[in-house]
Amino acid sequence: MTTSDWITVAAIVLAPLVALRVSVWLDRRKEKRQRQFLTRAIVDAWKVYLDFLTTPAQPDPAWGVKREELLVDLLQKMAQHLGYYFDKTDIKRTSYFPQGYGAAEWEQQQIRQLVLSLLKGERALPVSEAQPSAATTLPPPDPPPPARGLLG
Repeated sequence: MTTSDWITVAAIVLAPLVALRVSVWLDRRKEKRQRQFLTRAIVDAWKVYLDFLTTPAQPDPAWGVKREELLVDLLQKMAQHLGYYFDKTDIKRTSYFPQGYGAAEWEQQQIRQLVLSLLKGERALPVSEAQPSAATTLPPPDPPPPARGLLG
């Protein structure tokens, strides 16, 4: 066999191995770039959402709708980065938040705002005089138990 025959055999044997190696390298490079792109997209979505949350809340109901849209966008990008696919409608409609939690949060916000307005002097605390009745008077407290020594 001549040298050119050896080179041809080596090319036939090594070409698929080199092609496979290059293909794996290109796939890894593509995945790395895609991860970096998705990570950047998540960070950008988080920044937009955080910026929106730090703006003062408006009494307009559109504020809540916009907040929800930004959160759904952030959650979708996070799911995509983790290898899951969720449609924005799926995230928006299938998530569960009990109404009781929402009501409790709203009540706590109202209480905080009222207390803050009282402390700032923007609001007065209404006080009225009431006559004690049998229903509102408390019984006297029980006397404390007798003191006991170490041995009882």
